[in-house]
Amino acid sequence: MHTARSARAPSHPTSPYPGDFRASIDPCAERRTPTAFGTYALGTRRIGWGGFNEIAAMNERPTEFLEQSEVKRLLDVADRRTLQGKRDAAILGVLSHGGLREGELCTLNAGDLKEHQGRTCLHFETLKKRTGKTLKRQVPLPVTTVKDIRAYWAHAYGTEAPSLDAPMFMTLGQRGPYRPGRLTPKAIDGLVARAVREAGITKRITPHSLRHTCATGLLQAGADLATVRDILGHATITTTARYLHSGFGRKVEAVDALAKEWGGKSSFSPPTTASPGGESNG
Repeated sequence: MHTARSARAPSHPTSPYPGDFRASIDPCAERRTPTAFGTYALGTRRIGWGGFNEIAAMNERPTEFLEQSEVKRLLDVADRRTLQGKRDAAILGVLSHGGLREGELCTLNAGDLKEHQGRTCLHFETLKKRTGKTLKRQVPLPVTTVKDIRAYWAHAYGTEAPSLDAPMFMTLGQRGPYRPGRLTPKAIDGLVARAVREAGITKRITPHSLRHTCATGLLQAGADLATVRDILGHATITTTARYLHSGFGRKVEAVDALAKEWGGKSSFSPPTTASPGGESNG
C-alpha cells in the first residue's frame, strides 16, 4: 500500500528543491533560479506562500569571491604571447581591478580609455534600469592592466591607439563562420570559467564574482564606502555595504590593532594550562 508521500514524484537526484514541492512539475522548471522556480510553482498552485518563501531563501547564499593570492593565480594563467592570451589578461584585469559588470565591459570602446590627471581611466556611462537615468563612471586602472589592454590592441588592431569607436575587446572569430566582433556576455562567461579552471580555483566564480572580489578588496584595503560606491556605480551605499566581508585574517589584524592601541603586548593568548585541581587557569 502506497502512502500519499510515496505517491509523489521522486526528486531528481541533482535537484536542490525538496520533493514536496516537485509533484508533477516540469523538470525544466527545476533549472531556473530559486526565486523563478518558486514563482512558477506558486503560480501553478503547487505550493503556498510558505513554500515560496522557503525556496526564495535559497537565493540568500553569500556570493563567493577571490582572495588576493587567488586573484594573482587567475591573472597569471593567460598566455600573453598569443592574441587570445593578451585579450584574456586585459579582460580579467578590468573585471578584477575595475569591478565592471560584464554588460558594461561589452559596450566599451577604445575611446573610453582616457587620461585624467596623469592616470589612465575608463570613462563611460551606465544606464540605471530603475530610474532610467545615466550615471557617468570614471574608473582608474592599474598600470599593468593598461599595458595589457594596449598590448592586445597592438596585436588585434596593429596599433596601440585604434579608432575611438572600435570595440575595446572583440571575439576571436575562431568558431564556425563567425567573424571577429564585439565581445558578448556569453564569451565573457566562457572566458572567466576557463581561466578559473586553469588556475585550479574550486570556488564557483563568475564575472560578477570578480566584481564582488574588486569591491571586497577595495574595502579591505581601506577604501571608504563612498569611494567604492562610485567605482562600482552603485546607486546607494547600502548596496555597496553588502560587499563587506571579514575573514579570520582581518579579524586577527583588527584585534591586534586594538591591543596595540590599548597598550597590550599581543592579541593572542597563550594556551591555557591545567591546574593541579584539573581546572584551567583564567
